[in-house]
Amino acid sequence: MPWSDYGGITPEEGLLHEVGHAAEYIANFGRQHKATLTPNLRWRNLEEKRNIKDVEIPAARALWGPNTPDRSKYNGWYYKANSSFSKSGKSLK
Repeated sequence: MPWSDYGGITPEEGLLHEVGHAAEYIANFGRQHKATLTPNLRWRNLEEKRNIKDVEIPAARALWGPNTPDRSKYNGWYYKANSSFSKSGKSLK
């Protein structure tokens, strides 16, 4: 699972992130395609920015509370989660 300066995401949040891409592909293919091809240094591309800000962050706040740190960028490193709802585990760096 991804991990960065803000902390990690659970396997469920990772799955939701990918479902967010799939839903955008179905609902707005042209917009998603253009956003995927538009680079962004902080977020990798505009599709990742949209998905993190519009899908992942609201879901994390709903699951973990309004004071959950927001994911501040796309990049990070990976870890093997201890369980489905775990944000801790062994680093795969």
